Amino acid sequence: MHCPVCGGARTRVTMWAINRHGRHVCGQEEFDVFFCEMCKSYFLNVDLTKEYYAKYYGKAYYEQDSHSTFFTSFSSLLNRVMLGLQRKMVERFLPKGISPLRWLDVEAGSGEFLASLPRSRFMPVACEINPEGCELIRKKNIALYKGDFLAQDFRESFDVVSFWHVLEHVKNPLLYLQRCQSILHNDGVLMVALPNTDGLGFQLGKSWWYHMDVPRHVWLGNSKTFDFLAKKSGWKIVARRSLFWQYPLDLFWSLGKSPWKCIIYPFYPLVKVLSQKTTLYILRKELHHE
Repeated sequence: MHCPVCGGARTRVTMWAINRHGRHVCGQEEFDVFFCEMCKSYFLNVDLTKEYYAKYYGKAYYEQDSHSTFFTSFSSLLNRVMLGLQRKMVERFLPKGISPLRWLDVEAGSGEFLASLPRSRFMPVACEINPEGCELIRKKNIALYKGDFLAQDFRESFDVVSFWHVLEHVKNPLLYLQRCQSILHNDGVLMVALPNTDGLGFQLGKSWWYHMDVPRHVWLGNSKTFDFLAKKSGWKIVARRSLFWQYPLDLFWSLGKSPWKCIIYPFYPLVKVLSQKTTLYILRKELHHE
């Protein structure tokens, strides 16, 4: 078995996990989780066919918790706050002296993040493969490239490209990072948010980690894993940031079967801040030196 991240052959089965999305158990199917000794990534052996996407990315995947009007309203408000924090965190790394900044969000979902960008400063552009997501993006009056990111014939270049929890869903993350080299300006910024297996949630939760999300997350890793990907694809990591405010209850659900939960739950807000469960990597091309 070869690792889909680095191609290494020193891999072994290290655990199993069931079809679980966040706190929702979607099915009792069990999947072997392999571990790569070279890049420290965890990965699945699944075929990303049309049948796979139809089965594991159906309407239920996008509509969980939507049955509650209160939850939907609260979640929408919370999401707007988090999107604002997300943008504020990266402000200092954005290219200077350019207005508006052309920002491409890859696999943009419903386009909520792009819609949160002030149009006076940013020109939002989405790339999305899901037809339902494309329709929602169009309704927000956001420029759209429909279809597979790797197959796109982009007619423009960008100042910012972002992958908000996208690359863990693909088997070939290196190709995605390499593709960005040709569409990002030399002084542009690439942003990649990923789950972190060095974080407390995975270390204590293992198979029940909130961000395990098999079989949709086909690989997961830590800083060493992404260091390999960045170097191999010609990127320089200029900053790493913990997105501790995202998924407020992810650590709570990750520890559901851990004997440590009774110790951690009383101090949950503090531990959550320190948990390092997801990481945002901010990158520039290697030719750029700050």
